[in-house]
Amino acid sequence: TLTYVAEITQPSLRGILSSTAGVAVIFGILAQFLLGTFLSWRVVALVSCTAPISSFILLFFVPESPYWLILKKRHDEARKCIAWLRGWTTVEEIEPEFNELTKQISSSTSDKQTLMEKLKLFTKKNFFWPFMVVSFAFFLSQFSGTTPLQIYAVKIFSSLHAPIDEYYATVAMGVAEVLGCVLSTCLVHYTGKRVMNFFSLISCGICFLTVAIYAYINNINYLESFSTINKSDSTLSNSWLPMVFLIAAAFCTHTGIKLLPWMLIGEVYSNDTRATASGLSGAVSYILGFISIKIFLSLVLTITLPGAFWFYCAICFGGTVVLYFILPETEGKTLFEITEHFAGNSNLGNKVIRIRDMKKKGETLTYVAEITQPSLRGILASTSTVAVISGILIQFLLGTFFVWRVVALLSCVVPIISTTLLFFVPESPHWLISKHRFLDARRSLAWLRGWTELGEIEAEFSQLCEQINQRIETTASTWRLYTKKNFLWPYCLVSFSFFLGHFSGMTTLQTYAVKIFSVLKAPIDKYYATISLGAAEVFGCILSACLVHYVGKRVMNFFSLIGCGFCFLIAATYIHTLNITNFESVLESTRVENTWIPTTLLILSAFFTHSGIRILPWMLIGEVYSNETRATASGLSGGLSYIFGFVSNKIFLKMVNLITLPGTFWLYSGVCFIGMIVLYFVLPETEGKTLFEITEHFAGNGKLDNQVHKKNKNVPNGEDNKGFNTDDERTSHE
Repeated sequence: TLTYVAEITQPSLRGILSSTAGVAVIFGILAQFLLGTFLSWRVVALVSCTAPISSFILLFFVPESPYWLILKKRHDEARKCIAWLRGWTTVEEIEPEFNELTKQISSSTSDKQTLMEKLKLFTKKNFFWPFMVVSFAFFLSQFSGTTPLQIYAVKIFSSLHAPIDEYYATVAMGVAEVLGCVLSTCLVHYTGKRVMNFFSLISCGICFLTVAIYAYINNINYLESFSTINKSDSTLSNSWLPMVFLIAAAFCTHTGIKLLPWMLIGEVYSNDTRATASGLSGAVSYILGFISIKIFLSLVLTITLPGAFWFYCAICFGGTVVLYFILPETEGKTLFEITEHFAGNSNLGNKVIRIRDMKKKGETLTYVAEITQPSLRGILASTSTVAVISGILIQFLLGTFFVWRVVALLSCVVPIISTTLLFFVPESPHWLISKHRFLDARRSLAWLRGWTELGEIEAEFSQLCEQINQRIETTASTWRLYTKKNFLWPYCLVSFSFFLGHFSGMTTLQTYAVKIFSVLKAPIDKYYATISLGAAEVFGCILSACLVHYVGKRVMNFFSLIGCGFCFLIAATYIHTLNITNFESVLESTRVENTWIPTTLLILSAFFTHSGIRILPWMLIGEVYSNETRATASGLSGGLSYIFGFVSNKIFLKMVNLITLPGTFWLYSGVCFIGMIVLYFVLPETEGKTLFEITEHFAGNGKLDNQVHKKNKNVPNGEDNKGFNTDDERTSHE
């Protein structure tokens, strides 16, 4: 349960782990949507029985909560439980945590309580205040619109003339909910619950407002009224608009408000009331959900469908305002701090507490690699590709509605702004030290570490000077640097990664997306399908940026290549069965069944490639080269990438004519699978490693393991940016 999760986890992980319950629920809903689309309800019910049975069995392998064991004076078992939960460590290592828990629980509970004393606990402020906050959050969750949308999705999509089958639109909505939950799980530790929920409610409100206006303009007032409208009726133009915004509403609500109250349940109540209060809060949720579903049809009959959506919109915006004033930021705070806040003994504030507070700046990948802490380098390096893919998506969107001249004019704004902002970013400290501009290097470090004092970064500055001077003393002639192993080995690895990134199929799919979706008879407009492709790429990049620090580059890229390979393999096989060999083999009048299959698979391939292999080489560029060759080698690698992209696009049409469209996709699938095998043996895990460790590996002086180093606390020779450390950590280092 969520109470159990809250009691066993560390503050920095509680938000992430609590949100996994919502992710699991939404995955279950999506699974029901998918099963219900293809199987009878009896089979779906039978298959669904396996989940509770498996969960029940697994519960026997989970230990009791240490909080509960300490309350029951079972201290030895509590110690063993904490040791198990912290990774099968020894009892001695968790003794400080056990003592702190014991102290907190002893100070907040009495030894024995009568029944009347227990009942009085539920009349105090530290119960009523959090209970009202949680109940209001549940009210927003159930009455923000997506609860009845889940139940009546098929009917609503049918009434709004969805451009694809209403059942497939419902499945797409389920996928959006899952993606929203995953995004929330990844980001909640960094942004906090308040920001995620404000984004969730405001975005959901805008989505329902847009759909309400569309339905009002097109006179769609009741769900039943659409039964008289022919599906082929062309009077309802842009029917994709409400479908997209309803799916977006499902995504937005599940990034925040649908998960928030379930996260709060395990955090806000005191030890004495937590178990009972959590059950009461859960009951309130189900009651409110029942009411919202029960009154939906009556609401539509009374105030029309647009009116119902306007009502949901108003709740979202009103709820945002109320939560802004009553919802404290609990992310990263201990249970003791949270319960003290709701008891009125302290104030939590609205700041997210992380393991460390860090400032992040950067422009190019080489620059990012030189200025960032090892544990953050992968995340920040991936933002470059996120920006590129977001730009591509924006171009897809603008190109759908404007002529190319207007798009070109609007696009000119971005490089102008970027050039202007570059004047406010300092030079890399590495480069400044190599040029003996030591005062500028100190100022650059101080600025990059959060506008701190020069004295606070002196230890890091001295360490950088020592490493860079050592490299300069051993540097050979400039041209000989590019004949050595520490350049050729990483250059070949980066080049091979770029080859996989472009010849895994996504480069040509981006370029010829409209033509490919057209020949495959995509169930939605080919331009909208292309926009969906761009959106999938953005989601893939965001997922990679969020997860790379936790799972590492190797896992993300294996996941990426395998997923992309299977997508192209299945799509090619399906296209082959339809006898679609090239772009001229399908006439406009040709009827193609189940066209959503290749369309969905190609969009999924965009998601998979941009969660790994399309980002990997750009991350590696700033990491794998030595300090002497990094700038030039990065430029050479980037140039090779564009050459590969040009070649892959140039030969695509000839490949289709020579080996057919299915054959081309099979080739891309083969490149993915073979590339995954090669990378398994040649790609070391660089995530969390220092630049010194990485360059030593490629010079043959050391060997990187395949483990992800999330925190490098004791790295004697690494470029560990101590300006990121807390005051206590700086003092201990000095």
